Amino acid sequence: MEQGGVRTWLYFDRTLEDSTVESCITSAEGSVDGWVCTQEHAAYLGNRPQVTYIASTAAELNELLHRNCDVFIPCELAESIGLLNEPLSNYEGQLWLEDNYVSRYLVANHLDKVFQTTATIGFVGVTPEFGQCLPNQPYAYICTEETEPASISAAIETGARDLWLHISCISDVQKWIRKISAIVEATELAALFAGMSAAELEKVWEQRLCLVVRRSVPAGHRITEEDLTCAPASGGISADILDKVVGKRLRYPLPPQAALTFGMLEC
Repeated sequence: MEQGGVRTWLYFDRTLEDSTVESCITSAEGSVDGWVCTQEHAAYLGNRPQVTYIASTAAELNELLHRNCDVFIPCELAESIGLLNEPLSNYEGQLWLEDNYVSRYLVANHLDKVFQTTATIGFVGVTPEFGQCLPNQPYAYICTEETEPASISAAIETGARDLWLHISCISDVQKWIRKISAIVEATELAALFAGMSAAELEKVWEQRLCLVVRRSVPAGHRITEEDLTCAPASGGISADILDKVVGKRLRYPLPPQAALTFGMLEC
């Protein structure tokens, strides 16, 4: 789920078998912020919220926009935006364009004439550096099992606030989601301590307050702010990242005053 302002999505492309899609949805339930898929695959999502539809044809794109759906437009369909029969003055959804020169040209020069409204328009890509070009534009980064952690961190550092986990053939979706979660957390922590010397970091470490539970809590419990208090240098998770801990589930039961560590939390 959302960490430090970064949202995680499962991205199912149109080539996936239905059985793979259904299995991944079940495995990822409660662990992601949204879904990116075709209308056909969306049938397996039921009433789950936060669905972004992949437009496959110009006609389907036109239909989705008029239904006010959130839409992802692959590069081969980008020019279709300029061919819509009428301005979409009532569109209030989230529009995602695959990041390339055509889509950037459309955003800079044309889309304000098509969408005569405050529709949110963002880019989706696999090259983190592109996220620096238009800092006020939402940016989603597509990653796969083979994506290097450094590339994911770089994408976050350059402004990506949405990670689309491109599902191909994955045997353990939860393991992959936990890996992404750990990368996001490490990137946020690195930004928190950027520019500090070794002596300063040591001083912060010695003086920091850590999170401990106030009372006994069972395994599977979703942590609230009321469950936690602070203790000096207890060897647990820093109180500075309380917001990242609240909402997580516990893997194990804990006694009163136990210090929280990352291993105790489900991603």
